[in-house]
Amino acid sequence: MAVMYPTPLPNYVLADPLRSTEVRVHRLLEAQLPDEWHVFYSRPWLGLHPDGGEVEGEADFVAVHPKTGMLVLEVKGGVVSRNGTTGEWTSRDRHGIVHSIKDPVRQAGRSRHRLLEKIRESRLWDQGFLNARHGVVLPDSGRPEHDLGPDMPLRIFAFMDDCKELGKWVEGRLAADPDPRATPPGPRGVEAIRRLLAADFELTPTLRSAYEIAERRIDRLTAEQFQLLEQLACNPRMIIRGGAGTGKTMLAVEKAMRLAAAGQRTLLTCYNQPLGHHLQRLCSGVANLTARSFHQLCRQCAAQAETLPAGSGEGRDYFEQTLPQALLDAVETNRSLRFDAIVADEGQDFPGSWWAVLELCLTDAENDPFYIFLDDNQRVHFRQSDAPAYPAFLLTQNLRNAREIFTAAAPLYSGGVWLGSGPTGGSVSFIEAETAGTATARLRQWIGRMTNRERLAPRDLAILSPDAAMAGMLRNAGVTGGIPSCAAHEARDNAIVIDSVRRFKGLERAAVAVCCVDQLVSSTELMYVALTRAHLGLTLIGPAAVLGELKRTIATGSGSANCCGTGNEHNHQGQDALELP
Repeated sequence: MAVMYPTPLPNYVLADPLRSTEVRVHRLLEAQLPDEWHVFYSRPWLGLHPDGGEVEGEADFVAVHPKTGMLVLEVKGGVVSRNGTTGEWTSRDRHGIVHSIKDPVRQAGRSRHRLLEKIRESRLWDQGFLNARHGVVLPDSGRPEHDLGPDMPLRIFAFMDDCKELGKWVEGRLAADPDPRATPPGPRGVEAIRRLLAADFELTPTLRSAYEIAERRIDRLTAEQFQLLEQLACNPRMIIRGGAGTGKTMLAVEKAMRLAAAGQRTLLTCYNQPLGHHLQRLCSGVANLTARSFHQLCRQCAAQAETLPAGSGEGRDYFEQTLPQALLDAVETNRSLRFDAIVADEGQDFPGSWWAVLELCLTDAENDPFYIFLDDNQRVHFRQSDAPAYPAFLLTQNLRNAREIFTAAAPLYSGGVWLGSGPTGGSVSFIEAETAGTATARLRQWIGRMTNRERLAPRDLAILSPDAAMAGMLRNAGVTGGIPSCAAHEARDNAIVIDSVRRFKGLERAAVAVCCVDQLVSSTELMYVALTRAHLGLTLIGPAAVLGELKRTIATGSGSANCCGTGNEHNHQGQDALELP
C-alpha cells in the first residue's frame, strides 16, 4: 500500500459530497500502489506571475516514486465534456445536472510546473533534474477513440476503465518515455518533496519578535566570554580567535571600554570602513576611547602631524604602504598621538606589516596592552595577515546565527571548534533568478515580505552582493521601492543597507538577502562571510547553476570553492578590497 498524506482523510473531506470522487481515487491509489509510493492529497501552492503578482492553485494528488519521479493528477467526477468553440469544460453528475468546471489539463500542467519551481527553490533538493509528468483522472467518463487535442493525448488521461487498475496506469504514465535528463530522486529526494508538501511545523513569532528575543539573549555574556574577559585582565597581549557570531566585536568593544574606564588612552580599530563607523557610533562619547578604522586613523594622525604626502591618494600601494608609513611618521613626530592600549577587531584583514606599525603607536611598544580579535576563515582581503605570536584564546559558541543558518555555514568553517548556540529555528531560502530583472523583482518581493509580514524595520535588513560595483547598481536600480537604501558606512535607521559582502564583514542584520553569482562560489571565505551575516533569515537569490553549486558546497563542505580563494581572487577584488577615501 502507498504511503498517503494525510492519513487518515479528515472527516470534513469524507463528509463533503463534492469530494466524493477524490475520496474514491484516494482509496484506489492507496490500495493499488506499492509501498515505495508516496501520495499527497490536496496540495495547495502559491506562485508568481512574470509581473510579480501572485497566483494560487491546488494539485488534487501528487504521487512520488524514488526511481521514476513525480506525477501530478487532477481529478474530475461526472461525465466530462468540452465545448470546442467556447473552450468551456463541464461535468454532468448522476442527477443529470451540468456543472461548469475548470480545464483539468491546464490545472494539472500548471500545478506540475509550479511544484517543480518550489522543489528547485528548496535547499533540501539536490537530486538534479526531476522526471515530472501530469495527468487527469476521469473515473466517470468513457475513453474516446482519439486524442482530445494536440496538448491532450489519450495517454495523459485515466478514464473509467483505467481506474480499475489505476495503480498500474500511474506507474505506466511515469515509466513511459522518461526524460533523458532526469535522475531518480531516490529516498532523499522523496523526503525533500515530503518536507515541502507535508512538513511538520510550529507557528513561530514574526522575525521582528524573534530578533528582539535573540538580541536580549546575545547581550548576556556567556561563561566562556566571562572567562575570556578575566584572562584579558591578566594578560596584556592576546590573540582571540573565534568563528562568526561568537561575540568577538562585542567583547572587543567591552574590553576597549574597560581599558578606557581605567584611564588608559585606548584605540579600538579595524580594517573595514563600515565596521569602523559602526564602532564609532557604539563608542561615541566614551572618554579616553578612540574608535577608527585603520585608514581613518592613518589619515587623522597624519593630518595632525602633517606627515601625509601630497596628492589625492589612490590605488593599492597608497592604502597598503603610503598611509601606514604616514601613520608611523606621525607617531614618531608627535608622541602625543600614541595610545596606552590598542584593541583590533577583524584582525585577519590586516597584513602582517601593519602589526608592527600599530605596536609603534603604543606609548610602550613592547609592553602596553594589545588585543587582537580575528577569524581566520574570513580572510577576504589579504593572503598574508599573520598576527603577532601572542597567547591565544578560542571562542567556540556561535550566538548570532539561528540554528538553520549555522548549519548551512558550518561546512565552510575550518578553524577548530565552532558550536551552534544561537536561537532555534531561522530560515535559509534559495530563490532562482536567471536575469538581473528577475533578481530585482525577487528582491522587491523579499523586502515586502520582511517589512510587512515579518514586521522588520529597514535598519534590520541588508542586501549583499559579491562586489561593490554590483551593490552600487542595485542601489541605483531602486530595488527597495519607496524605502531608502544606503551603503554600509552610511547606515541609518530608515534605510536598507545594500553593499558588498566584503564591506559588510563584521556587521550583521536580522535578515539578509545575498545576490549569488559565480564570484561568490569561487571563494569559500566569501561564502562563509555572506552566509553568517544574518541572525534569523537568510535568502540566497541567483541563477539555478550557482545556487546548485552553493547547495553542494553547503552539503559537503566542498565544491568549486577552496579555503584559500582562487588563484586570481586578490586581483578581482579590485578597489572593493580597499577602503577608498
